[in-house]
Amino acid sequence: MTKEELIERIKKLLALSDSSNPNEAAIALSRAQKLMEQYHIDINDVSEEIIGELEADSIAGVKAKVDMRHIGSILQKVLGVSVIMRSRGSTVDSLLFIGPKELLDTCEYIFVILCRSYKAAKARYKESDLYVDIYKTLRDADGFILGREFQVQTIFETIQAREESMTTTPHGIALLKSLLSSCAMWDETFDYWYKKLQRDFVKSFSQGYFNSIYSKVAEFVQDKEIEQAIEDYQNQKHTGVKMSKSRHTKIYGNAYSAGKDAGDEVNLMNAVKGTAAERKMLK
Repeated sequence: MTKEELIERIKKLLALSDSSNPNEAAIALSRAQKLMEQYHIDINDVSEEIIGELEADSIAGVKAKVDMRHIGSILQKVLGVSVIMRSRGSTVDSLLFIGPKELLDTCEYIFVILCRSYKAAKARYKESDLYVDIYKTLRDADGFILGREFQVQTIFETIQAREESMTTTPHGIALLKSLLSSCAMWDETFDYWYKKLQRDFVKSFSQGYFNSIYSKVAEFVQDKEIEQAIEDYQNQKHTGVKMSKSRHTKIYGNAYSAGKDAGDEVNLMNAVKGTAAERKMLK
């Protein structure tokens, strides 16, 4: 059998490894790997059959670059794939996953799970602890109320008089949010800090959320030849891709802790699909 014939046989086995039958796929992949090892076939000779790409559209409400960067890092750690963001400004339209074809469907599946769970957790935080955190931060800021509009002082006095109920019950928190919004309408300085704190607290929540997930997933150690094949594929088909850098943001402890607690509840073991389940196991 010539080398060319051997490569064609290996390619056919790799094609079978995409079978919907887990047992058939595992046998085909095992045979292909044994032939490559036995006859010293380089991964680059059959890489077009092994490495592929899949593009997943971002989900409404989870399009910010900073969030997608976190999600991409988790997927890279869990599955050993390469991730490219398709973005416009600060908004990401989609993520492109590059890696072994057998992992791409699983990669997209986990991507959707992460996006949906994060979106739901962030919504819960914004309806509960977010405005309590903002109120307490403004309340405790030295001299913040001093010299502000009379209406703002009056509203804050009303909140402080009913602080316990307005920071612990769903109805009270909804009223607190409404009153803080009223303060923002009366005072430009208050409006600036109110909106800034909303952004900063949500970012801190997100940081805690994704850090929690990243820290508890087992890192998938990719085969060196597969790593090289992914890199070669990316260099050949996606040249000139630039990596964006994260910006430093102040972390607010309460929001970060709330995000970490929410992240602790996420279990990617539920996202295991097909074979190679050990790649997605949590520690």
